[in-house]
Amino acid sequence: SALRARLLALARLDGMRLLAREASARAALDVLAGQPCLLLKGMALGHWLYPAPELRPGCDVDLLVADLAQAEAAVAALQAAGWRLAHGVAPHQASDTQVALVDPARRGVVLDLNWSLLNHAALGRGIAFDGLWARAQALPGLHPQARGLGPADALLHAALHRAGNRAAGTHDRLLWLYDLHLLAARCDAADWARLLAPAADPVQVAALADALAAAQAAFATALPPGLEAAAARSAEADLRLDAPGAFDRTHLQGLAWPQRLRWLWHKLLPPPAFMRHRYDAHGPLALAAAYLRRWGVGLRRALGAGR
Repeated sequence: SALRARLLALARLDGMRLLAREASARAALDVLAGQPCLLLKGMALGHWLYPAPELRPGCDVDLLVADLAQAEAAVAALQAAGWRLAHGVAPHQASDTQVALVDPARRGVVLDLNWSLLNHAALGRGIAFDGLWARAQALPGLHPQARGLGPADALLHAALHRAGNRAAGTHDRLLWLYDLHLLAARCDAADWARLLAPAADPVQVAALADALAAAQAAFATALPPGLEAAAARSAEADLRLDAPGAFDRTHLQGLAWPQRLRWLWHKLLPPPAFMRHRYDAHGPLALAAAYLRRWGVGLRRALGAGR
């Protein structure tokens, strides 16, 4: 009875937090009316994959737009409506392909605005927004204009997101494995044929096979025919993202040269507002020390001593 009471209290708290996130998502979609965007991760999954939205916990609102230009337009519209860049970093200043904004009406809710499905060039290679949009599904329970990834795209995104978190050691969170378990059950033969096709990106197939194996170990997830053969074809595509420094190095290698220079510039010299937030650096000397610390971390990662 004590455990049940505790779980009920946690469920009520999750429900209250979800109401705030949903209100923020609706407000953002109202501002961005007419601009194609997709809801990602927990909020979207809660509205079609789980029996009820409150059964899928989450912590923020994730939106995907088509490209950097669309992200700049979206940020401008949201700022005009009172939203604030959480870290003082605009899309054109970001080293990653996302920025965070804070809802003026609900200060505890953060909106992560993305202009690429993955913050890793090798993992997200070849995944185009137009294809995701064409296969998207409506989420009418949230907002008339809300759309989320289709089942196969959501499964691949979940698998690639898990791979991207290997370096941090958080890739096998039970919640993410259960997402994979439920998503695999929603994919039909056509979905599997596309995901496991011989022409599919071997890195993505390897990440998908590894994720499904982890889900099967946790939840006895039914694996599709053809997965073993596809995984064998992709066996040499392992990025080894759990190796020290591998995440940044493989991301850099996956970028074209002009993009590499831009990424390095923004990684090494982010805006002062970001540095003050990230390192709690106030005053000129503290800010200079923060940049030196950041360069030291970057050097250790480049040499294979960290993520």
